[in-house]
Parts: sequence; structure tokens; C-alpha cells
Amino acid sequence: MGRTGKCPFYCSSSSGISYSFLPPVHSPSVLLYVVLAIVVYVLGYLHGKAAVPSPPFPSTASTSPPPKGQIMFVGDLPFKSVNHLPDAQGRFIQKQLLLSTNQIPSLTGFSRAVLKPGQTVERHTHASMHEVFWVESGKGTFLLDDMPTAVGRGWYMHVPPQQPHSIVNSAPASEGEDFVVLYFGIAAD
Repeated sequence: MGRTGKCPFYCSSSSGISYSFLPPVHSPSVLLYVVLAIVVYVLGYLHGKAAVPSPPFPSTASTSPPPKGQIMFVGDLPFKSVNHLPDAQGRFIQKQLLLSTNQIPSLTGFSRAVLKPGQTVERHTHASMHEVFWVESGKGTFLLDDMPTAVGRGWYMHVPPQQPHSIVNSAPASEGEDFVVLYFGIAAD
């Protein structure tokens, strides 16, 4: 599963598909920092301006209070089924919603998905959304245009709009571990 060749962080295949990889992160606080830094960078990059909007000028201040931040413990968040097909045992992939749609402009959500051994997020595309996945724990396979890459803790995948992708926890049910992935989507302009 190790990286090979001379592309430890950014690689392009002969078919023109680009892959980006981060080294493993061993601390939950570093993990959160890395994911949030990626979100802020991608938002800024996609919009060609600061990710945090400036206050309106001249003043058109609303009478409603500004949005509030939040501090949450992931263990306290409920799980819900992901909108993908169930596996052969009828189990749905479970996710915890960390940030919801429209909580941050252009962010379509920030979630934590748990794929049990043998579960697969079926091949699909998004018409107008970038999606970024980051492996928190376990081992699995990311597929872009049906090209598989074995991944584990610390790897991430960016999927632009309209590119087919899938995620697999290929571990056998009898001996495998959960494949836990953090992911977020950003609406494309």
C-alpha cells in the first residue's frame, strides 16, 4: 500500500487523472486541522477569493445574530444511513454529519462514514460538486474512473464534478476492520 515512484504527494497517471496523497496523521487534533485547512483552501481556490466572506459595504447589517460556531465531540453525534445501496447483508453505510449543507457557503456537508467489512459505496458521480475523502482509519480502496488505489490512514482523494468514483472496504467480514472516512463536498460554480 506504500507510495511508489517519485510522487509522494501529487501524482498523475498516463490517462491524465491526478491523485493527491497526504502522509499519515497520528493525532485527532492534527486530523481536524488538516481537514479544515483543506476545506478553507479548496473554498478559496474554487471561488478565487477569501473563503470567509467580507462584511457587506455599505452596511446592510441584518437584525439576526451572526452564525455561531460549534464545538462537538464526534462520539456524541448520531449515526444515520448514507444514501447509497445496502450491502449483501442489507446493511447501510453509516455516517455522522459534522457540518450540514449551507452551514458554510458552498459546503454541501462534512461527514464521517463508517464502512463495515465488505461494504461498498457504489460507483456514482455528482453533476456539480467536488468531493474530498480522507481516511481516518482502516484500509480500503478508492476508485476513480474504475482505477483502484489501495489506501489506508492518512490518504485522501479529490473527486471533481462528473468523475465516476467508488469506495470499498474489501476486508473479509470475519477478520476485517471498519474503514472510516471523513468527507466533504463543495458546490461547483
